[in-house]
Amino acid sequence: MRTTPLEDLYIILAGFDSKAGTATLKVIINPLIVWLWIGFAILIVGTLIAVFPDPREERAMARSRVKEALARA
Repeated sequence: MRTTPLEDLYIILAGFDSKAGTATLKVIINPLIVWLWIGFAILIVGTLIAVFPDPREERAMARSRVKEALARA
């Protein structure tokens, strides 16, 4: 197995004939797999940023709720 930013290379022993002394290899090249993992990591980071609110926004919303409560009273 070899991984680069452009491709993943897998070499698998598919068969072996001990009488003839030959081996059959299966070679698989998957392009750009590393970029899928990088994209997944960016997706997770973006989700975490979106899930946790900005503390400044929470304080502003609390102030507006207090103002609304005082206006009703």
